[in-house]
Amino acid sequence: MGRLRNDIILIIVIAALIISSFVWWFLSSVDEPNKLYVNIYYDEQLLYSTPLEENHEYEVQGKIGKVHIVIKDGYVSIVESDCPNHICVEEGKKNKNNDTITCLPNLVYVKIGGHVDA
Repeated sequence: MGRLRNDIILIIVIAALIISSFVWWFLSSVDEPNKLYVNIYYDEQLLYSTPLEENHEYEVQGKIGKVHIVIKDGYVSIVESDCPNHICVEEGKKNKNNDTITCLPNLVYVKIGGHVDA
């Protein structure tokens, strides 16, 4: 009777390990639903889709000049632009879902949201 009890306990432990391994694999393979990305567009065409949590710098050639975009410490901003009025630079840092920064003269805009495939 003791051997049967030990066998049942062993089967339960192995089943629990298999189930927990499957659950861990499934949860780690699913994209985080609340993870925010910085999506950078030129003339409605996606150029980059980068996690907001990663630090990056991009220089995008716009219609009339270059636009320098910085992603740093969980924020995105346009720090420099060859446009005449620099409203895009004055927008400052953004980090919320659906926030946008637009450089209209250069046809460049940045939108925070989910990952977008190019």
